Amino acid sequence: MNGVSVSEAVTFDNLPSGTYYVLETDAQGNPIVMNETQTTADGGSYYCTLEEGQNNQVTVDLTVSEEPGTVMLTNVYLEFSEDYYWDATIDITKRVLRNGEEATADDTFYAGVYQMLEDGSYELLTEVELQQNDTVTVTGLGGPIGESMTYYVFETDGNGNRVSEDPAFRYAVSGEGSVTVTQDSTAGSITITNEYEEEEPTEEPSEKPTEKPSEKPTEPTTKSTDAKDTEPTTTTSTKATKTGDTTDLTVELLLMAVAAVLMGTSVYARKRRRNRR
Repeated sequence: MNGVSVSEAVTFDNLPSGTYYVLETDAQGNPIVMNETQTTADGGSYYCTLEEGQNNQVTVDLTVSEEPGTVMLTNVYLEFSEDYYWDATIDITKRVLRNGEEATADDTFYAGVYQMLEDGSYELLTEVELQQNDTVTVTGLGGPIGESMTYYVFETDGNGNRVSEDPAFRYAVSGEGSVTVTQDSTAGSITITNEYEEEEPTEEPSEKPTEKPSEKPTEPTTKSTDAKDTEPTTTTSTKATKTGDTTDLTVELLLMAVAAVLMGTSVYARKRRRNRR
């Protein structure tokens, strides 16, 4: 049976019952080994594989069923040639707002880059960890020459699940959506914002401790002695002379002089009486 050049589904009709093997071949009909890296003439590389659980053997038994056999061959390109594929990037900016103002949170945030399938579902291509109030760049994107590529960016948890579908996720998410890149505009960008409300802590006025009235220290019951009381009392009639008190000293000297004169006069009088006798 001859091979065909295809890039989409192809059907072989009117086959008799039997077992068939479906293989990818080169242009000369030589089979290409499955799951082995191949190099193309223009510098690209790829390998051919089957979906998990499938094999390339198909048995057709028309006596039992007319259901067709199916084999799906997939070429996984490791590197496209420059003439075939262009590279693109997407910048994902993450903003976190608390009560409407930029903030940081204790959580770790992720985003997934998806492609939309024909049935409208999304296929996860890659997931990245986001930086709060900053930007990360997703590489390894792009498409064939002459075609545009549309990607979809959604916030995810660490396992690739979309958090916007999780009612337990405490942040309001906005900004998710599609990003289209082309050969002429290979750098796309998107901003995802998380918002949450948090009550500001209210500071209650601290109560001043009640100040107790200061107690006046108890004065000793012993009566303080006056300076005058501490002076020793004497039984003599003569007062002690204080240092520097010249008045009392003069009086005393005067009294002593008078006493001396009187004593002298008394002696002189006695001598005169004796002489008369």
